[in-house]
Amino acid sequence: HTVRKRHHFRPETIKYGMKVGGKDIEMHLEKNNELFTRDYSETYYLEDGRQTTRAPDIDHCYYHGTIVNHSESAVSISTCDGLRGYFKTSAQSYLIEPLSGEDEGDHAVFKYDEHKNKPMVCGVTNTTWSSDFEPPTRRRRSRSSVTSPPRKNSSRCRLQVYKPLNTFVSLVGLDVWSSRDLISVSSSADASLDAFINWRKTELVKRTKHDIAYLIRSLTALHL
Repeated sequence: HTVRKRHHFRPETIKYGMKVGGKDIEMHLEKNNELFTRDYSETYYLEDGRQTTRAPDIDHCYYHGTIVNHSESAVSISTCDGLRGYFKTSAQSYLIEPLSGEDEGDHAVFKYDEHKNKPMVCGVTNTTWSSDFEPPTRRRRSRSSVTSPPRKNSSRCRLQVYKPLNTFVSLVGLDVWSSRDLISVSSSADASLDAFINWRKTELVKRTKHDIAYLIRSLTALHL
């Protein structure tokens, strides 16, 4: 059955200040309103193989933006339970995750290419930010469907790959293989890709209108 979405209040624009590597940075963010389409839905599978599809109650806490005085910066984070996601300054890329589950609590910040380093701890403050972002003059739109045995956040990938191309990808649905994999997935990327393409053509295309489909798996599930 379909569940009506309730609207959670989240500000359209936010700014966050933090100290990273001994330097103060300030993020100017806007809600990523193009992340989900109006008809976004999620499909799960019961033990007997039957599908159940619903329009979930989404707490839209996903933001993107830039860092002040960093011309090549980019930010893509969620604010649901603290700050979690990715940001890039002019010199370095980072991952951020909460230590306390609160926006204004301590957060761990990791250099993106050096995961073995000890996390740097920073205090975070936030206020609403009223300045408008200048919209792109041209936009390309694409509808995306994500198939995910373990649920993952792919916004970092979309930010890095599509935004520089002035292309915006919106999610139309999530297909969660909750009871078992619906294709044969192995450590061979080519074999897994071929199996996924065939499943998409024979199953997914028939029930969900989309342009692109992603298969997301954890490396541990592939024993890599």
